[in-house]
Formats: sequence, C-alpha cells, structure tokens
Amino acid sequence: MGNITKKYNFVAKINLKLYTKMKLNQKYSDFHEELDGAVDYLNTTGIAPRLEVSTTILGSLNDQKGFVDAAYDIYKDPLRHTETSTLNMKMKYDVAHPIFSGVQQMLKNNVGINLLAADISALYLHVDLPHGHVIPAVNFSPSNVVTKQTHLVTRIFTLNPTEGHQSDKHKPEHVAKIGREIAYVNIGDPAPPADRYKALDSIGAVQYDIVSALENVNKEAYLVTWYISPTGEASVKSLPLKFTVI
Repeated sequence: MGNITKKYNFVAKINLKLYTKMKLNQKYSDFHEELDGAVDYLNTTGIAPRLEVSTTILGSLNDQKGFVDAAYDIYKDPLRHTETSTLNMKMKYDVAHPIFSGVQQMLKNNVGINLLAADISALYLHVDLPHGHVIPAVNFSPSNVVTKQTHLVTRIFTLNPTEGHQSDKHKPEHVAKIGREIAYVNIGDPAPPADRYKALDSIGAVQYDIVSALENVNKEAYLVTWYISPTGEASVKSLPLKFTVI
C-alpha cells in the first residue's frame, strides 16, 4: 500500500508541475475551430465545385486542417503541453493561417461565383458592402451552454434561442460573428460589474473553446456573448454564463 501511495503522489507531483507550465493561446483555439468548420463545409458534396475551389486547393486545405488538428490536440493536452508542442502549434498556425486567408480572399474576389448566405457564414467571409449600407443586428441575443471541460479549457456552444433553431450548428441569418467578453471572480464573490469584463476576439464558429489562464483555476468565469451583423451592428448581449475553471 505504501508503494502505491508513493507512486500516486509522484504522478500527482508530475501532473501539477505540467499544469503550472500550461499556457494556451486563445488565437490558436479560435483558428482551429474556424478552419475545421470551413474545411468541413467545403468538403460537403457539391460545394467546392460550385465555388470553383479546385481539388488541389481543397487538398491543401484538408492537409492543413489535419496538421492543425493534430498539433492542437497535443498542444491543449496538459500532459503533452511542452515548449516543443507550443512551437509546433505556432509553426502549423503560421503556415495554415495565410493559406486559409488566401482562399477566403480568392472566394471574395471571384466575380464568377455567386456567394450564398450559407457560404459567407460557413467560410467566415467578410464581404464588403456598398458604402453606407447597414445590415441591422438581429433582434435577439444568443444563449450559451458549457458542453465540456478539461484543464483550463471550457467548451462553449453559443446557440440560437429562437424556437426550432436551438440545435443549429451555424449562426443565424445576417450574423457574421459572435462577440465575446469574460470576467473572473473568486468562488462565492458577487457577479462582476460590466467594467470587469475583458473583450475576447469575435469568432465565426458557434462551438469553441474558452481558454483560461492558469491564475484563473478554481475561479468562477462569467461569459457574455452577442451577435454581430456583417456591417458590425451588435445585438443585445446575452445573460452571463457562469462556470468554474478547472
């Protein structure tokens, strides 16, 4: 029994040491989500040919998605998060991000194709509109739920609360991005005031990870989201979603 206890304590110390070195970048997490969603959409039957995305370009995107997925899975794992895995994640991002951005620009600038609202949403395209043209924000706010948690990483589903659309895995029509802000407090403290919230980059995906810093472990997080129209108009903000960082 004594040997088992010693072994357990040794493993616990190793895990604690790994956890104290854990530092994740929200940028990599968000890009991983958007690249996955966009590439999956382009692989849907008939989409790539209609958008004149060649098999060569689609193959390149599939390769980059595979590289980023593999790197991110290791990078976010506390037991495999090292300087090497962090550098590998950076290298994969630095290669894949310009390739994906280039395909987005190509699609935006191709006058020979007709981009549908579904294309713009699924591929996270920012389409320039005539000067002075404003697309109003939707007249409702999103809802948020936690779907999974691991060390420092909380999986969020920002859902459309309107009847019949709560399970949609895409943004509502006329929504380009989801705005996000977050605040942390000690467990048991009152909900944070508005000026305690810090902005996160907006994201096109409705399912994504919130990456918390190590100093926020065992604190309560309050996440607020809102919808952003293609011309930047913001909806009413959601009620705060509270969760404990593990």
